Amino acid sequence: MTDKPQTYADAIGICLALCQRTLAEVRSLQRIPGPPGEAGPQGPQGEPGAPGERGENGEKGEAGQVGTDARQWRHRRGYDPRQTYADGDVVAHDGGSWLALTDEPGSLPGDGWAQLTVRGQRGKPGDRGERGPQGSEGRGIADLSISESGEMLIVELSDGTQRSIALVTR
Repeated sequence: MTDKPQTYADAIGICLALCQRTLAEVRSLQRIPGPPGEAGPQGPQGEPGAPGERGENGEKGEAGQVGTDARQWRHRRGYDPRQTYADGDVVAHDGGSWLALTDEPGSLPGDGWAQLTVRGQRGKPGDRGERGPQGSEGRGIADLSISESGEMLIVELSDGTQRSIALVTR
């Protein structure tokens, strides 16, 4: 037991302290929460919870306006910086292909272009083929000429045979 209070204020202070302690014990017995304490330090993040139930579908919106047909892509072969390109033009460049996003997209690569494909990795070498037939020694080109019509290259070989190669294709 504590010493006897010396003043009236000491007696009231002791009574108040006993009342607060009694009130705290009664609250804990009745499970009535007391006043909140100071916030503690941040704890570690917990495990993710189970996914919630799927919600209901919302109302269907109104149909939008009919749009214009998209411009069809047009392949323009290899990229040439001297050419003028338009939205939808596709070019080959550095082993890949690129799509012009606007008219006059600027130099390639650049903000006016989107890369569609990239150069692939070099593959493994294939199996070595069979050895070819032995050629005849001393055989070579003896003479070259062009036919009178100008459409054929005539190759005369050193063994006297001739081969013709078309110069004009139609």
